[in-house]
Amino acid sequence: MACIPSLIPDSVKPDTEGVKFVMPTGAMYVMGVIAFCAMLGEGAMADWSTNYLRNVIHADNTLAPIGLSSFSAAMTVGRFGGDRLRVLWGDKKLIFFNSLLATGGLIFALLFTSVWAAIGGFFWWGRGSPLLFQLCIAAQVVTLLCLMV
Repeated sequence: MACIPSLIPDSVKPDTEGVKFVMPTGAMYVMGVIAFCAMLGEGAMADWSTNYLRNVIHADNTLAPIGLSSFSAAMTVGRFGGDRLRVLWGDKKLIFFNSLLATGGLIFALLFTSVWAAIGGFFWWGRGSPLLFQLCIAAQVVTLLCLMV
């Protein structure tokens, strides 16, 4: 309370009229679903990849954690190189191709019963998924800002 007299008064009064709430567009719902699926996939990989390799593929206990490690390494590489790819390809192409890469890696990991094929599939899933959530959220924020102006 003692600081209130020392505060600088606002020179611009806030506009009390105008749009306060904007309904999301269909594109925002689609981006939200993609972002949800990307986060669901990352969480599932972290929780279930070792379990899948150990109990379904019957990998040795020393090899089973390598699936999660390969996924995490691919995610790290993808996040470090993501800004460069975003500049080169743009958001739409990057979301499309990363979605294909992640889906292809998952299908490959589930289709073949070899330990190394599953680990390779997990790697490509991790290579395709690191930017999906971030790009979808960025697109939603930009769309919201454009709708509010």
